[in-house]
Amino acid sequence: MKNIIIIALFLFTNSLFAKNVTTTFKIDGNCQLCKDRIEKSLDISGVTFAEWDPETKLITVRFNDNKITLEEIHAAVGNVGHATEKVSANPDKQAKLPACCQPKKPVKACSSSTQKGCCAKTPQKACDTKEKQACSTEKKKGCCSK
Repeated sequence: MKNIIIIALFLFTNSLFAKNVTTTFKIDGNCQLCKDRIEKSLDISGVTFAEWDPETKLITVRFNDNKITLEEIHAAVGNVGHATEKVSANPDKQAKLPACCQPKKPVKACSSSTQKGCCAKTPQKACDTKEKQACSTEKKKGCCSK
């Protein structure tokens, strides 16, 4: 009987030290399908709340740090094909995502004489020095908008 009381007391005090942590971090995604997939990936033991905002690309997660680590949370999201601040997306899973969920490829700014990025698809004279300057400001549309 004494052992049972000691074990019960140990379990009770251990649960008192369990800490629920709430954190926010960025996850790459685009739409409602992404939101559903990301939030479903965190329907796991130790996570008590997960909500991803497609507008801000931020997720708010509440979890018990005695049951799951933040690294495991990032890994769970990465395993369904979405990159986080700490983990790259699983390339096989990412390749199978619907087209709307695929990561958007960034538009590359005009480069110097090597003409890489968007300028490689544009005639040379369209990407003169003035166009390169406009292209690099992001506020103006230069050769990168073509």
